[in-house]
Amino acid sequence: EMTSALAALFNEARTLWSPFLQRRERLREGESDTPITRRWIAELLELLDYSLTLNRTAYQLGGSSFFVSHRAGDAEFAPPVHIVGASQDLDRSDPRVEQRRAPHTLLQEFLNRSDALWGIVTNGLTLRLLRDSARLRKLAYLEFDLQAIFEGQQFDAFVLLYRLLHRSRLPESDADAHQCLLEQYYQHALEQGGRVREKLRDGVERALTLLANGFLGQGEW
Repeated sequence: EMTSALAALFNEARTLWSPFLQRRERLREGESDTPITRRWIAELLELLDYSLTLNRTAYQLGGSSFFVSHRAGDAEFAPPVHIVGASQDLDRSDPRVEQRRAPHTLLQEFLNRSDALWGIVTNGLTLRLLRDSARLRKLAYLEFDLQAIFEGQQFDAFVLLYRLLHRSRLPESDADAHQCLLEQYYQHALEQGGRVREKLRDGVERALTLLANGFLGQGEW
């Protein structure tokens, strides 16, 4: 029964993917693809029980400005969900915008400086789950290739995405961040992985992998 329900959700998500591609193809030269990308991701995340709130102003933290596009709820430090246009590389800055940070870097720095613990950054084609990790010198994250999932009909990958990123896994706000299910699995995975000092990046990646496998092993929604 659970597999059938997830299969139905997968099919629904695929019906959202095709119009997104069609809207991209119809864009005029020079026209921004950010609005259609945000629409697509909002609809996709709605299937995972998210209700996104648009951030109309930038966060001001430690003298720096962070314009994160959305958050997963009404609380000020509900999990951030930063959505950029599909033409924007997550690891490269956009010279057309004032804040010269790559989208991934922007969200990581925001998590490191704010009370938010987990966040999502996406350009509609790729989606990444990030955690506060101020001590890391290299990027560490869990990535889902949305294009491959929906064009390659990768149902198993979609199930993993659903079980790991369902809204119930993330905190409601900063107040319960360390008690959320995602954080509990993360800490458990770190304990299983042993001490991670000099190879912190490898430890975080291992923890995220174990975390994902934990959700699959339990067969939870």
